[in-house]
Amino acid sequence: MVTCGARLGRADWGLSDGVEALTVGHAKQRALLVLDIAAGHLAGGRVESAFALARRALDTGLTYRSGT
Repeated sequence: MVTCGARLGRADWGLSDGVEALTVGHAKQRALLVLDIAAGHLAGGRVESAFALARRALDTGLTYRSGT
């Protein structure tokens, strides 16, 4: 739901589901969800929080050497 909201530019759509989902799953899956939440923040005009969340996801990717 968070992914759909982010892609539609609806920052508030599905956000409560996303917060709960952040407590389960694997670190890489959580990082992808954090990127979706960041996109929702960006769509809602909350640029600083969007970049902070994206940085968190990037740190996870670097920790797990994703993409290398």
